[in-house]
Amino acid sequence: MEDKNENQKNQSEKEYNHHELVQIFQKNTSNIRNICVLAHVDHGKTSLVDSLISYNNIISPKMAGNVRYMDSREDEQERHITMKASSITVIYRSEKLNSNYLLNIIDVPGHVDFSYEIFSSLKMVDGAIIMIDVIEGICSQTESAIREAWDEKIKFILVLNKIDKLFRIVEKTPEEAYEHLKNLLEKVNAMMSSLILRDSEINNLLNLERKESNISNTSNNEKNKEKKEESIEEKENNFYFSPNKGNVIFTSATDNWAFTIDTFVDIFAKKYGTKKEVMKKVLWGDYYLDKKTKKFCEKQPNEDSSPIFVDFIMKNIYKVYQVVTVDQDFPKIQKMVKSLNLNISEKDLNENILTRNPNLVLRSIMREWLPIPQTVYDVIIKELPDPIIGIQNKIDLLFPNIKYSKNDFVKTIKKCIKEKRINGEGVPTLAYISKMVPIPKKNIQGINFEEINNNKDETKFMAFARLYTGEIKEGDEYYVIGPKHDIKNNKIDIKKYKFNNIYYFMGQFLNQINIVPVGNIFSVSDLEKDVFKTSTISNDFNCPSIIPYNLDKNSNIKVSITAENIKEMPILLEGLEKLNRSDPAVNYYTQSNGEHIIVTSGEVHLERCIRDLEDSLAKVKFKISAPIVNFKEGLNNTNYTFKKKNIK
Repeated sequence: MEDKNENQKNQSEKEYNHHELVQIFQKNTSNIRNICVLAHVDHGKTSLVDSLISYNNIISPKMAGNVRYMDSREDEQERHITMKASSITVIYRSEKLNSNYLLNIIDVPGHVDFSYEIFSSLKMVDGAIIMIDVIEGICSQTESAIREAWDEKIKFILVLNKIDKLFRIVEKTPEEAYEHLKNLLEKVNAMMSSLILRDSEINNLLNLERKESNISNTSNNEKNKEKKEESIEEKENNFYFSPNKGNVIFTSATDNWAFTIDTFVDIFAKKYGTKKEVMKKVLWGDYYLDKKTKKFCEKQPNEDSSPIFVDFIMKNIYKVYQVVTVDQDFPKIQKMVKSLNLNISEKDLNENILTRNPNLVLRSIMREWLPIPQTVYDVIIKELPDPIIGIQNKIDLLFPNIKYSKNDFVKTIKKCIKEKRINGEGVPTLAYISKMVPIPKKNIQGINFEEINNNKDETKFMAFARLYTGEIKEGDEYYVIGPKHDIKNNKIDIKKYKFNNIYYFMGQFLNQINIVPVGNIFSVSDLEKDVFKTSTISNDFNCPSIIPYNLDKNSNIKVSITAENIKEMPILLEGLEKLNRSDPAVNYYTQSNGEHIIVTSGEVHLERCIRDLEDSLAKVKFKISAPIVNFKEGLNNTNYTFKKKNIK
């Protein structure tokens, strides 16, 4: 008996590496979060992701914000922008909930030329971080990302980034910074309100069409109106952003710090002897502290009084920046570090570093005081749905009722999802490949060096996929269903594959596994010949194809392309075919005059495609024509009447 207990103790104390832990936590579906980070270009997405993955020591916390780990391409590092969506799997231990969580994080480009990467990523996730630069505010890509995520039934949390710039660049006072943040938040909520009202109006129109006019009556209309008003109010409560609700995070991704209202609730509730619920309410909004009575109030006790958020939080952060970067007063810094009870080594906190680069000292203090990973992960776990709830939200988008109401497979899978059975006996396997991604063979676990050296192709096209229901096992056979597959109209685009190699993503690397539990993002090899941009995976032949997003509207620039050496033209054509299959936004075709045409989303996207052809897909010299920009014009349905004027 003692030996048995000793063995159990040894097992529990066994140290697992990251790869082993991922495989363990992938099986706990309710503790998985699939999320993406959405924002306008240069609003700090990749810097934030750096800090998040530093929690697993994938990169040093000191380098977070500068490494841009998820930008694995050379042109991404050169331009300092993300050009392709990439995923990474991280593990988080929540001390508050005493539980372990697995997070699949997708870093999505913010440049308008790569908008299609947003559409590809939204099919893979259940939640999103909307990130806004507080100086630039809501930009075009921010609006576009929010609208697309909303339409895909994705739930958000809001990150207001570059808070430090409010006083370092535009030199606002703490009070002015608070007003600026409040106004920005109102603009974001106004946008959310417009989306909620838009959906309500569409639903009202659909209900009117379905309604029989001869049985409508006033009392029923009034009841329906009340229900609709309640549902709109309920949606607003669910989707509006407010720091009091805990769905807003304030950050400086480059300076490695973040906080929410909850970060300070316990500290100040204890200090002022008040309930946590009360403190959480007054820490944001126009609430003040009466210093005479030590009570919180909604009216200013005097003209000099500042909101509690300003007095308790913003002024303290301002003070740290002032003492470290402006005054550079080392004794004061030491005193401040001690009062905050921070554990910072002498290597990171000394006068020599302060003199040479005060920003390094600042980051060490802020990273220890207000760490990004714990703050952001806690909000993600609390606010964003797990895969069980996520697929309930989006199953009708994957298989719309209008088209698939009589399909037996769809009926079965929708019933299972409604009952929260997304795995087990009787639950069919359903997965979606959003795109094919080229991965260097040297970065794929399980590929031997002989295959790399003997094969001219240094990259391998891998599926970027999400498993919605069921499970995928190494060695089992599955149907890969193309986007044009339609049995009713005799369009057959389906093939059966044996899945010999399956993986999960670690940025630019792929780690091999033998089973994909439900709810995870994964990859599978050897599908590049038959997967054209997107595909559906199932173990049931009757599974219809998940409708891909229509990307034709994003094709703006076209060029003709030809090899410099005519003998190398077949190699170039093979490379163009690979590009067309792997890039969802590229359109490649041959004109009647024999010209080979590629159409891209924009100039930067075209440059990326050219680089891909040069470096990996074709590796031959070629010429391209001057870009031709598509202009599309149209008329609306309004009838105009032109009156003839009499000239006197």
